[in-house]
Amino acid sequence: MGFAKQRNFAGSAYPDGTSSFTLPDAQPADSFALGGEWSVSSQFATPSADGARVRLRFHATTVRMVLAGTGTVRVRQGDGAWRDIDVSGVPRSYPAVTGSDGADAVLDLQVATGVEVYSFTFG
Repeated sequence: MGFAKQRNFAGSAYPDGTSSFTLPDAQPADSFALGGEWSVSSQFATPSADGARVRLRFHATTVRMVLAGTGTVRVRQGDGAWRDIDVSGVPRSYPAVTGSDGADAVLDLQVATGVEVYSFTFG
């Protein structure tokens, strides 16, 4: 999610540095959007204030995220229940969605300050 690798961002600008983002009302398929205050570097994005969110529209049976730092990421697919992913240490892959039917779906994330979000991978 760093600016050097930006692809499929559902917004008007994805600059280097700290910016405030608003989740769009309508989001294209196979895209991600940010909400709240984020610091974007070349390789990752990290919340610069509480309340930071990511919304991902995807088609896949499995979604994993590469995360680092220390903190919690709350994850919810569609209108389902929230679950927590505890993040600690260097960048590594964490499961966000497993066993999805592969249809168009939405994943909402609430990301704590201290967590670095590098990428999503799909299967």
